[in-house]
Amino acid sequence: MLTLFKTLDAWIGTPICAVLGLFPGLWRRKILVPPLEARSILVVKMVALGDWVLILPVLKRIKDTFPEKRITVMASPRVAAIIENQPFIDEIIYIDPGSRQFGLKKMIETIRLLRDRQFDCVLELTHYYRFIGILLAWGETGTWVGFDLPKQHKNKLRTHLIPYRVDFHELENFMQFAGPIGADTSIPERLVPLPISSGEFDSAFSKLAAGNPENRPYILVHPGCSPASKLRYWEDEKWVTLVHQLIAKDTHEIVIVGGKDERRFIPLFSNPRLLNLIDKLSLKETCALMTRCDAYIGLDTGPTHLAAAHGASVLALFGPNTPTKWAPYGNNHQIIYSPPMCSPCIRQFEGYVPKRCSNAEDRLCMKSITVHEVMRSIYLQNGILSPSD
Repeated sequence: MLTLFKTLDAWIGTPICAVLGLFPGLWRRKILVPPLEARSILVVKMVALGDWVLILPVLKRIKDTFPEKRITVMASPRVAAIIENQPFIDEIIYIDPGSRQFGLKKMIETIRLLRDRQFDCVLELTHYYRFIGILLAWGETGTWVGFDLPKQHKNKLRTHLIPYRVDFHELENFMQFAGPIGADTSIPERLVPLPISSGEFDSAFSKLAAGNPENRPYILVHPGCSPASKLRYWEDEKWVTLVHQLIAKDTHEIVIVGGKDERRFIPLFSNPRLLNLIDKLSLKETCALMTRCDAYIGLDTGPTHLAAAHGASVLALFGPNTPTKWAPYGNNHQIIYSPPMCSPCIRQFEGYVPKRCSNAEDRLCMKSITVHEVMRSIYLQNGILSPSD
């Protein structure tokens, strides 16, 4: 369903946005509130856990600077765990593009809601979805801030454009949205962690204790990523070999984590000497474990950004995407990235996420990463394994 939605968004949404951009007088409010004077702000970003981890500092900065401003977020329920109960978000409006429930009726309801609410300013932090442009236009959006991405055909819909730098870390790009509101755009020292309750902490560590009765230090391994991002996968047999080598060192409890998308890994990690918690933890319980792990090993995916936000020492494996933009933010992280000429092939800012590898040696960028490299990097980063690796 999501694939169909993306296809329709590109082929139908593009010409509609182009036409709307030619005739803004048909839909734009006559009186615009300058961003500096906006009291009600709508922040729009549908999906992508990792993106939202990097967007939270923007909203916190705005709220810290102007506590009187009301911040409303419009997003997919898929990112609910990231945005709910954040003290700097006043309200959340959920819509779920790509789901079976999201159709013409829901679009009309959303347009009516936008017209009724008359937000002073919209911060649209999306990279591509054109349907967002249609919703905001027909919702009679006034002041509208968005990235300067001409290939998305939404620039003429916006009143303020944020320069998009492909050589910036994505956090740096997102922080620029604080500028038009009057807040500081400098990079924060740290990311914003999720609000984790004491009950969620207790639940997470009771599940850890059940498989780690000696309370040994532990390493978290997250082997998966979104099914929509299969080019980022590392081979299953390498994950298995890596975990077996980590177990053989006998210095740490090895804890495998992941959600429903990682269920296929469950039979691969059946060694009784490891703790397999795939699909046994909520996202916030996983984040609780991140706060005390000695290391976190994962791919270019949302949980890797969450690990960085919760103070973990992260080792991230990159291939089709560039760590220049998407590396886990902060100090004490390591990246393994040995790109062939074709990398990076993922360009979210152009709405381009290839389904297949164009390289003659399929997914060479990920296949070239060896278990030995990963083991050696863990030692160099943390000094928790013997130098012989």
